[in-house]
Amino acid sequence: MFGHRILRSALLLNVLLLAACSTVSQSVATKKEAVKQTVAVIQSAPDLHAAQAVCDQLNGQFQTQLPAPILNLMHWQVLVMQNPLVTQPAIIPICQVHLATDGLTIEKLGLTPQFMTATLERLDWLQNDETNKYTASSPTAQRLAMMHDHYTAVIDYHYAPPKNACPSNAPIAACKVPRNKWLYQLSMAVLSI
Repeated sequence: MFGHRILRSALLLNVLLLAACSTVSQSVATKKEAVKQTVAVIQSAPDLHAAQAVCDQLNGQFQTQLPAPILNLMHWQVLVMQNPLVTQPAIIPICQVHLATDGLTIEKLGLTPQFMTATLERLDWLQNDETNKYTASSPTAQRLAMMHDHYTAVIDYHYAPPKNACPSNAPIAACKVPRNKWLYQLSMAVLSI
């Protein structure tokens, strides 16, 4: 909480200094409005320390839920807010996970293709009416979302046959390569909403 206040104060000071250094011809009313908007954005931004703790906790929980070969393929990235003056500060990705493998590896490890969703369910993340707005699917992709407290995890699964394994002039449904040999990509973004 104290660190969050320091961040707000530092950002506000920088904004005020930038405003003071701007051209003299800018009206005082415009400067006041810019400062007021900046303060509103900073005050509505999520608590980054709490968001970081959610990502760290989720990463730690995954360590106990998933097999080591999958964990070794997962790349966690905690996102630092580069610019606090974003247009929608309430919807900021706080961490992302990426993974690329093939269906055979997932099958050998005894996981379902949607193992990320199943893992989040075991950790009390839920799907509900709010998360349904993120849901979409196609023959080669699926998007799902799950919520926990005021955090939402948006999960994208992408599947594709190996390059040149299927005719390019036929629909993907006509591909005869078994699904467990398809390439598999997963990405998940945890958002503070």
